[in-house]
This record gives sequence, C-alpha cells and structure tokens, in this order.
Amino acid sequence: MRKRLRKKRHREYLSTVCAYVVTFDDGLRDRLLRSEPGSPFEIDGSCSPGMRRLIQGNRLRYWVTVARKVGPAAAAVVYWAEEFPSVRDEAVIFSAADLGLTDLLAQKRQEHTQV
Repeated sequence: MRKRLRKKRHREYLSTVCAYVVTFDDGLRDRLLRSEPGSPFEIDGSCSPGMRRLIQGNRLRYWVTVARKVGPAAAAVVYWAEEFPSVRDEAVIFSAADLGLTDLLAQKRQEHTQV
C-alpha cells in the first residue's frame, strides 16, 4: 500500500483504536497510571477480539505514553502511529475507582463470564 494511503488509514483509525483501547483495557490503563511520563506502551488491542482484528488486519501499530500526571490516578496521555509519529492525539484518563465504576465493571465482568 502506498505511504500516503497507509498514513490516511492510520489517521482514520487513530481515535477509534486508541481511545477505545485506553478506555476499555483495564490492564493498560492501570500500567499507564502507574508509569512515569515518557514510558511508551504498545497498543495491541488485546482487550477485544474485534479491536485486535482491526489492528492486525490493517497492520496498524500504535503507541501510548503518559504526557503528564494530572492527579494521583489521572493522567494526560498521548497516542501516536508508530509508522507516522505526526499522526497523534491526546486524551485524559482516570482510574475506574476514581470514577466510581469498580462495582459496575465487576458486575459486567461477571455477566460476561456467565455467558
């Protein structure tokens, strides 16, 4: 695929992939919140089979790092395409406990395992 089209594909899926994964991958979000600013983590989509297929099927490679700590369990993160570092975006993440979602997440996991 031509470089221009690959860049367009990365830009098209950047927010979809990165925002989804950083929001729903509890392990990645916890690692990010415990990490020091500047420590990059690869986004592999392991939180969802559909997201993993999207990433691998389109040969997308994204990374995320903490840009700055906003609070004890909150951080501003930057995510970018590995092949095109200029394709990037920012977001603020919080721990599920800070948002009062730990009980809701536990309930959803239990429902998911029962299905």
